[in-house]
Amino acid sequence: MKKTRFNLLEIKDFFTNKGIELRHTKKQIRKRVSYKFWRPIVQQVSSNINTSERNNVVQKIWREMDDRHCFHTMTQSIYDLESLALCTEDYDNGCWREE
Repeated sequence: MKKTRFNLLEIKDFFTNKGIELRHTKKQIRKRVSYKFWRPIVQQVSSNINTSERNNVVQKIWREMDDRHCFHTMTQSIYDLESLALCTEDYDNGCWREE
């Protein structure tokens, strides 16, 4: 199994002009605790504002948490950002409404 090595990745590395970029499979990401953490946040914020504003809000939340070292490691920080990015895509594609 190939080991993922993270350099300094930023929000723009996951939220791109072409959509989101992921380093792991969607199936793997959806099983993460971090995905389950971000899901209700994305749902709540998405119900009140448009997609662009929503992405700005959740990215600011992630950035504030990262700046305060809430994730403890760079790897966990990146996993949370990747989970957040997939949550926004899943919400926009209606994946959660199918459940």
